Amino acid sequence: MSENSSEYKRLKNKPDEEVSTSQGPHQTDPSENKKALDRFSEAQLRDNFAKKKILDYGMQPCVKSDSSSADIPKLTVVFDLDWTLIYSSKEKLLPAQQRLASGKAYTAIRPYCDTLLKNIRQFCTIMVFSFGSESYVNEVRSLIDPNGEYFDEVFSRNSCTKVMNLYGKDLTKTGADLKRTVLIDDRTQSFLFQVAKWCTDYNSTG
Repeated sequence: MSENSSEYKRLKNKPDEEVSTSQGPHQTDPSENKKALDRFSEAQLRDNFAKKKILDYGMQPCVKSDSSSADIPKLTVVFDLDWTLIYSSKEKLLPAQQRLASGKAYTAIRPYCDTLLKNIRQFCTIMVFSFGSESYVNEVRSLIDPNGEYFDEVFSRNSCTKVMNLYGKDLTKTGADLKRTVLIDDRTQSFLFQVAKWCTDYNSTG
C-alpha cells in the first residue's frame, strides 16, 4: 500500500517535460491520422462531385437534333465610332490616318475593323451610334464601309439624348430588341440612359 502511494506521488510530481511520449501498440502517429483524414475528405469530394454531375446531367433540358440557329433572333451590335472603330484627330498623328473630304479631321480605321465587321455580319444586325455630327458620321461611314455592306442603321448626335449636360445614347431609338442588343463604346456616359431605365424598370430582365 505504501509502495503504491509513493509511486502515485512520484508520478504526480513529475515535471511535464519528463512525461513519456512513447506510444503503445494501439496508438497511431498523428501525421498518419491527418493523412487518413485527407484521403477520406478527397474521396468524399470525388463522390459528391460525381453525384452532382449525374444530377446536373439529369436536369439538362433536351435539345432537339434538328434545332436550327435560324430560330434565334439576330444579335444587334451597336458600335461607337471614335476610339472604338476609328481614331480621329485634327492633325495627322499616325501614318495610317487619312484626311476626310471635309478637311475637318484625319482618321485612321482601327486594325482588324474590317475583319471584325465581315465576320459578324452574317450573325448580327450592325449599327453605328455616335456623338459626332451627321456630316462627320457619314464621312467616316463611307471610309469604313464604302460599299454599304456592313451598317444597317447609322445614328449621330441628332439622335442622342441630353441628360444634365451629358449626351447619352438611348438604344430604344434603334428599334432593336434590347434583350439582344450590345453597345460597344469607350465612354461610360453613353450608357447613362439605359442604366437609368434598368434601375427603375423592375420587370426588366436586362
